[in-house]
Amino acid sequence: MRYTVKLTVTVVEQITEYARFIAELRRAPENAQRWLERVYDSIDKLDHMPQRCGLAPENGHRPYEIAAC
Repeated sequence: MRYTVKLTVTVVEQITEYARFIAELRRAPENAQRWLERVYDSIDKLDHMPQRCGLAPENGHRPYEIAAC
């Protein structure tokens, strides 16, 4: 069974902002790129194995599950 993984605009903005922080303020663009790839690789795997991560503390406040990985 495959699951649908949806990212909110806020999450995408936060991921992008943190990658920019690593690249620019930490002066480590290669690290930022590797970090970004790992984040999106992990997100991509959730459609196959969503239960490999626990649920986020805010999970009880939404009508859908929120993974914490």
